Amino acid sequence: MDQEGGFSAALPFGDFSGDRLESWLYPGLEAPDTAKDFSGLRVYLDAGARGDPFFEGLRSLDECLRSRGVRSEFHAFDGGHDLGHMEEDFREYLRFFGS
Repeated sequence: MDQEGGFSAALPFGDFSGDRLESWLYPGLEAPDTAKDFSGLRVYLDAGARGDPFFEGLRSLDECLRSRGVRSEFHAFDGGHDLGHMEEDFREYLRFFGS
């Protein structure tokens, strides 16, 4: 199983509805059929619930991944786009990769 994560990640845009994930992954190209199979992928995402400019994009990405059968986890922490939550929440992030 492949595992990926974004700890307080920054995304270039905030809407992954429709086929926007594939457009982002394969700009200007049609996604190969093999790339559309996201089975076996687990993803951890987190964002600050207050003032994080990437919150909505990460939430949208989580919803998009889930709609494609990806085991995605989205965690909202109390804060913005900073590492103030790092000490407490980084343990959770590491547990994700250890499981």
